[in-house]
Amino acid sequence: MILNKKGQGALEYLLIIGGVIIIAIIVIFIIISTSGSSRDTVDTSQEKMNNITDSAIFPPRIKSSACSFLTDGNVSFKLNVFESPSKDVSEYCLYVNNKDANVCSVINLGNLDFNYQYSAADNNSFAINLVAKSFNGLISNKSITSNCYIR
Repeated sequence: MILNKKGQGALEYLLIIGGVIIIAIIVIFIIISTSGSSRDTVDTSQEKMNNITDSAIFPPRIKSSACSFLTDGNVSFKLNVFESPSKDVSEYCLYVNNKDANVCSVINLGNLDFNYQYSAADNNSFAINLVAKSFNGLISNKSITSNCYIR
């Protein structure tokens, strides 16, 4: 009888160890399979983000602005800008006091020159924004506003 009980204890011990090993293998398999799928999800998300940023048009940034009255009733804007980081930008268009000035220009060594038809409503104070326009007609949001005053 004593020999019988020792064998039963050893068998129970081996069964418990075998069960723990099987559970550990299952847990490791689950962890590996979920990390692989999350890696695929991250890769897919990164690809989507790259597609969005590649097709987006970002506005330029105005470093400095100078404005002056011209004799023909126009205002001259001389802007020094950081170009848009977007590919295929063909030109930059001017917004004055939150209105499209219907004037666009090509950048030359970081500088843009615009002539704008002055309006009495402008009160010698001009809030200037730029938008970048791509070759295929996409337009960026407005740049950060730069203010220009004529005294």
